Amino acid sequence: MDCQFQSFTKIGPGIISVPAEMPLPQGARSYVYARKQARSGKDEWLLALVARSGAGKAAVALANKNVRTAWAILTQGTEYNCKPRQANAA
Repeated sequence: MDCQFQSFTKIGPGIISVPAEMPLPQGARSYVYARKQARSGKDEWLLALVARSGAGKAAVALANKNVRTAWAILTQGTEYNCKPRQANAA
């Protein structure tokens, strides 16, 4: 059996052929590059991860975390509760 791989572009013949999973890492990547200060506990986790692993891996990890959070919200029927960052008690 002879298989040939075809190249895909974002704009095909009259249609846009973008995989459904593409917007998740792209959105996470833009969030990672825009975030300079932590505003929540999730942001603190993200900034620490960027420092350890780099922005690319942190963006994929954030996309994964967002999908897991959305799945938990949908399956448990709850609302998202963003906890604001705690100010340092000094």
